[in-house]
Amino acid sequence: MKLSRTKNRVLGGVCGGISKAAKINISIVRILFVILLLPPLLFYSHGISIIVYMALWIIVPTETLESKKKVIKNSLIIIVGSIVLGFYGASVGGSIGADAGFTEGNSIGKLPFILIFGTIGLTSGAFLTSFILVFLNKKQKEETKEVEKEVIVESKKPEYFLLRPEVEKAYGYSHAVKIGNDIKISGAVSMDDEGNPTAIGDIEQQMKNCYADLEKILKHFGCTFDDVVKEDIFTTDMAQMLEKSAYRAEIYKNGFPTGSWLEVKGLALPEFMVEIELEVHKSK
Repeated sequence: MKLSRTKNRVLGGVCGGISKAAKINISIVRILFVILLLPPLLFYSHGISIIVYMALWIIVPTETLESKKKVIKNSLIIIVGSIVLGFYGASVGGSIGADAGFTEGNSIGKLPFILIFGTIGLTSGAFLTSFILVFLNKKQKEETKEVEKEVIVESKKPEYFLLRPEVEKAYGYSHAVKIGNDIKISGAVSMDDEGNPTAIGDIEQQMKNCYADLEKILKHFGCTFDDVVKEDIFTTDMAQMLEKSAYRAEIYKNGFPTGSWLEVKGLALPEFMVEIELEVHKSK
């Protein structure tokens, strides 16, 4: 059974670690610590749970370096708060002892009052600073969640790209759209900037023209053919396509993507012999 402070935490993760190690409901563990934290008049514990908690907080390992830094910072805050209120309580106790006439010319009569009120101050200081830290940590977590939510929503906003705006608007499509880290690229064909077919009757050159256009789109999004995860090829002459397909090895030098090859009766214009569309995943 290994004891470690968990991420399921309100303050230091000690209760969460004990709950996980002992297989006890975390709420029960937290309630026990609160009970032991009550003033001496109830159980005369002198805030022993705070001392134990702080010791475990420092000794028991955390899961990440960031958590360790946070633990050290919070521990120092609790210690300072406890000491300040402890001294204040001791001072109040000494004054009460003097006013009650227990000193009788020496300071020994003050000692019980100093100890009692000092302990109450120490316990109250630890409890108060702990409560403040819990409140601040909870507020920070809520703000972090809101920021993460905004970032997630923003990252899913589509980003469109038109390679030949006038042609693509006339035919009613976008050449590519990026959502998050995924990019869908519409089928590329062999055409000029006015949308006229090029390399008519030459399937190999049409294929090369397709890849040249696809490369421009990939560069726009900061990608290469290494980022392509799926490639679908449509051709009107599969026999010729298979014969000339060796050129693809110059495109995919580090491995071929998944995909399908389909022979079709016709493409958008009768002069087109091949059309290539891609799916891309852009790594962060």
